[in-house]
Amino acid sequence: MNRFCATCAGERLFEQPPCLDGHEPDTCPEWSCVDCGHAVLLGLPVLHTGPQLALLVRTAA
Repeated sequence: MNRFCATCAGERLFEQPPCLDGHEPDTCPEWSCVDCGHAVLLGLPVLHTGPQLALLVRTAA
């Protein structure tokens, strides 16, 4: 897929690298520029609330 690359300052080809998070190839939000490796996340952000947020706060401390 062609996207604007901020590092290259122009349109470049982006591809999905191997996903280490266990996403299916069609659902992984990570893409990287094939020229420079600049990474972008495409899709909606994941919002953490309630117990998930409490767990994140505890593990970050």
